[in-house]
Amino acid sequence: MKLRYRLAAFLLAAGLVFSNTAVYEVCAAEVEGAAAAVTDEEKAVYEMPVESNALKNWPEGPGIFAESGIIMDMNSGAILYAKNIDEKEFPASITKIMTALVALENSELTDKVHFTEESVAFLEYGDASIGMQPGEEITMEDALYGMLLASANEVSYAIADTVGNGYDNFIRMMNEKAEELGCTNTHFTNPHGLHDEEHYVSARDMALIAAAAFQHEEFRKITNTYEHRIPPTNLVNEERVFQQYHQMLYDGTDTFYEPCVGGKTGYTDQALSTLVSYLDNGELQLVSVNLKTHGVHVYPDTKNMAEYVFNNFKKIPLEGKDLPKGVKETEEDTYIVVPKNVEFQDVKAEIVPEDKRGKSKKGTLTYTYDGQTVGVSEVVLKDSYFQTNTAGTKTEKNETDQKEQKPLFTVSPKVKMIIGIVVSVIIAMGLIFCALVYRKRQRRRQRRLMEQRRRRQRKEKQMRQSQVQTRRNQQYQKQKDHTDKRNKDYRLPRR
Repeated sequence: MKLRYRLAAFLLAAGLVFSNTAVYEVCAAEVEGAAAAVTDEEKAVYEMPVESNALKNWPEGPGIFAESGIIMDMNSGAILYAKNIDEKEFPASITKIMTALVALENSELTDKVHFTEESVAFLEYGDASIGMQPGEEITMEDALYGMLLASANEVSYAIADTVGNGYDNFIRMMNEKAEELGCTNTHFTNPHGLHDEEHYVSARDMALIAAAAFQHEEFRKITNTYEHRIPPTNLVNEERVFQQYHQMLYDGTDTFYEPCVGGKTGYTDQALSTLVSYLDNGELQLVSVNLKTHGVHVYPDTKNMAEYVFNNFKKIPLEGKDLPKGVKETEEDTYIVVPKNVEFQDVKAEIVPEDKRGKSKKGTLTYTYDGQTVGVSEVVLKDSYFQTNTAGTKTEKNETDQKEQKPLFTVSPKVKMIIGIVVSVIIAMGLIFCALVYRKRQRRRQRRLMEQRRRRQRKEKQMRQSQVQTRRNQQYQKQKDHTDKRNKDYRLPRR
């Protein structure tokens, strides 16, 4: 029997090893040959069209088991692999990249992060946590490690509650930052990524967010760390030790990938597996995003996407190249990324000025190939650009300015006073209304927290009752066994 179990275990292990190698290689023939190793749903997702494969003279990219995926060069903004990149998906814990970005831009690493009852009470069984307690304090640096490495949800909440004048305001800052970065299919309702129907991102937007976060040295350092220790706090005398979740960073494992220099994992039942990875082969610096990955394919998918880009694309520096008319200079060390069979003269350039009237000489130069962005650079524009593109506009404005501006009507001081009183009353009513709404939301929030606390207490009570009943059953069984043995010994014949 033992031999049979060992043989079964060996066959299972062999099957898992096989599934991590042959099945995950992104090649159509191999996927068909290993169809038995994936479900019909996974196969259907794998066969979904890859948008970038439809581009003219664009290398054919691999299929992936994610419903949305992207590879973007972080410095040029070139999108090199695209699958449903504008589809709204649930991000799960990769949300914490935006939380870290807002925190890094609005706080110091030495700031204290305080844990309130609310920052802990919302947790449910199974939520990632490092066991922080109400009343504890740690530094912002340690909090960022706990959030990005251990994916601790209570730490995310506490960071949001600490930075930017309160939790709700922090969520508003997250959405404003997303809009500033050019995100068009993103909306955040919390700082941790636990499921909410109104909490979503697209792969393109997540790549923009992740690339912005990577510009911070401290963020790069944290996401490339394997282990971190939080020292004893004001309430807990023992240090907390936790490790990196991103498996592509661990040398000697099946999932190790040398170009991977950091990232963030995520998972919920609704979002499935999500993953952001930072990749650097010494020439290209990429960010990859996988959203709603079916099965256990997220790491092989990321590796195959990265290898596709490293093997099929090249960097073309803009230094020494003929710039479009009207461009005076570009940023230093700028470049575009194109397929290896494409040359610089094959791409198109479009200038977008910061101010069309020429008050600012700054602008953006976007390079495209067959409609696909292959590079973006900040530029300084010549005066001749504005003279050519705004001719007539300035003349018309100058002529208007030269005319005497006369008021169409005048307002008496008495009318002004009445208007002022009316406006003041409206503002006061508005403030009262906002205060009432805020108070109502606070009460609703308190009721929700109380309900969560009661549910947690009920669960704990049920667990304690179950443990007591188990101990009673064990004691009863032990006593029964002892009585049976004693009766049996009593019946033995005397010799």
